[in-house]
Amino acid sequence: MDLLEDMVFRKYHAVHIDASFPAESMYLKRGYKIKTYEKIKTEGGDYLCYHTMEKTARYNL
Repeated sequence: MDLLEDMVFRKYHAVHIDASFPAESMYLKRGYKIKTYEKIKTEGGDYLCYHTMEKTARYNL
């Protein structure tokens, strides 16, 4: 994860991800912040729920 985030931060000031609820705690521990809650209704009537999350670079580009 550190390597991937470093690669993104070389070009952009922030990382944006869609996180499943089971993965959410891992991202929170890595410094990501919850931005939005999303809910998509599926054809079967169930819902796909997730958070969009963001982590900003600790340094200036």
